[in-house]
Amino acid sequence: MSRLYAVFGELASAGSGEFERLATVSVGLVAKDPRVSEGELEELYGALGESVTKRAFAALAAMVTDLARLDAGASEVTSTLEENGLTDGSKRALVGRLFERFKPAVRLALGRTAGVAIPRLVDIDWRLDYVVRSSDPENPTPLVPIYYVTLHLAKAPSAAQQPLVETVQLALSVEQMQDLLLTVRDANHQAARLGV
Repeated sequence: MSRLYAVFGELASAGSGEFERLATVSVGLVAKDPRVSEGELEELYGALGESVTKRAFAALAAMVTDLARLDAGASEVTSTLEENGLTDGSKRALVGRLFERFKPAVRLALGRTAGVAIPRLVDIDWRLDYVVRSSDPENPTPLVPIYYVTLHLAKAPSAAQQPLVETVQLALSVEQMQDLLLTVRDANHQAARLGV
């Protein structure tokens, strides 16, 4: 991501008026603010250059989206900008304020992505049962272990409504349960590597 964010260093020399317009338009477009249009971004081509404007918009949009998804605060925004070469504290603070103002709208838009709200796991219940494969007393078969797993998922239909809790029930063999646990452990390990 730092390669994408390298443009922030180039914006250090931009005039404060142009930078403010760029930041306001970029964050506003990501938040789907009806008061902002793409035409305003194109108007900055003359002041900042088309390449810098487009790269700056892409970097600001990616940063705002990623940090809103993580529910970060203005301090994470300003430190990301500083780490990537934006040395002017007033410019960093401006983007931080814009981020805080538009973060709820960005998070709402992210929740509507693809028209599907992603459910959140709130609880897991499980039990281990044994199933007899044969009812023939002459030819007994060993007991087969079966895991019954119930996932409780919270799904909010819209931001204004309370989450609905749904349950999903699974019946898993020992091998399937081991695969599920390995997959969850791998996902946890990957998240830990990313610092999430």
